[in-house]
Amino acid sequence: MTASGNSLARQLDENYTDEEPAVRTGLSTTAVAAIIAGILYFWPNLPNEVVTGIVAVIGILLPIITAFLIRRKVWSPASVMKVADVLREKAIEQLVKRAAYVETQRLAERKKMDLSHTEEQTD
Repeated sequence: MTASGNSLARQLDENYTDEEPAVRTGLSTTAVAAIIAGILYFWPNLPNEVVTGIVAVIGILLPIITAFLIRRKVWSPASVMKVADVLREKAIEQLVKRAAYVETQRLAERKKMDLSHTEEQTD
């Protein structure tokens, strides 16, 4: 594959996982669980009952852990709208404060120019 082909594949992969963070999280937690189960099955002198019990606990906890991790990355549209509304209000407040500051500076400059202009006329 060419260098541009590699970068295109990387870009597509990054875009896909950025748009679907649940896919990456789900695959990661499943891979970790599979690795742990594989290690347990091949662990020497570990009874089958213990392995089965641990794998069962992993099977129970895996969806809960996966759901928690996905929830940290994926927001509902209503939550996003609430956050966007708060950020929009803060941005408007900042713009109003900035506009007031700029206007104050402009008026101060105008006043300074008027004072210097009147001093020139009195001289």
